[in-house]
Amino acid sequence: MLDAGIVASLLDLAAMSDDGAAQLLQLVELFSRDAATRLGALAAAAASDDDRAVMTLAHSLAGSAANLGARTFADACRDIEHGIESGSCRADAVDVAALQDALACAVAALRQLFGDAAPG
Repeated sequence: MLDAGIVASLLDLAAMSDDGAAQLLQLVELFSRDAATRLGALAAAAASDDDRAVMTLAHSLAGSAANLGARTFADACRDIEHGIESGSCRADAVDVAALQDALACAVAALRQLFGDAAPG
């Protein structure tokens, strides 16, 4: 679900500061809110069968997720992006609920991991 290399790098970076783990948790919360907003926009674009908008939003979500090590969610977003780009998927066929579930799992895993790294 998470990219061990990215997560290890983030934890190493967090260890350089007394509040590094807290800052990582803040990033996760920002990612969670932003991704939820973008998923809402993606759902609306999918409902209106707007391939370009879905592809753009999926690309953006994949990049944000990958930067935090949320590999499974990032991969799901990339699959949508590439599927639409190749013509093997249409916007109105995107399973938004599955993306929402993948996001929730990623955020929960990141919260737990980075929360466990926080001193206290």
